Amino acid sequence: MATRAKTLDNQTKHLTAKEIAAREEAENSLTPSRSKKREIDREPPRDLAKPVKTVWRRILRRTSDIELLEDADIDVLTVYCSMVVRINTLRETVDTLSERLTDPLEGMEVKDWISCLNKLDSLTGKIQKQEALLLSYADKLGLTPAGRAHLAKKRAEAAEDDTEGGLFA
Repeated sequence: MATRAKTLDNQTKHLTAKEIAAREEAENSLTPSRSKKREIDREPPRDLAKPVKTVWRRILRRTSDIELLEDADIDVLTVYCSMVVRINTLRETVDTLSERLTDPLEGMEVKDWISCLNKLDSLTGKIQKQEALLLSYADKLGLTPAGRAHLAKKRAEAAEDDTEGGLFA
């Protein structure tokens, strides 16, 4: 597994002044700045369901002051938002089954209670798998601190490559 990117403050590696400047600029572009507000100019795709659009808008509102998402990220963000809605639906189903299982013998036979318990166990496993996948998408989109640090590192390296004039590319 690849090593997680660190922010400049947590670096122990010796960097040149150019590397530090490029890294600071890249990190600042990914760090929220409450003083500057920019309008969210991306509307969710029209074919999305209403709950997915709600999640979409919430994420863009939370990241509106970070230069984070690009046009290429639209499809990945759509998948991420759909996964959030799917996990929430699974959680609601688990809650419903859990409530039904609180008093197992009231109005339910033992075999039905065991069947519900097996379904609950299966759904819980699915939720855990979906959550792990969701976190990997969030990391790739830069919605986690480690993801933003990784993106800052990439942007700094790209800026450093540009300053060399493509000599080593």
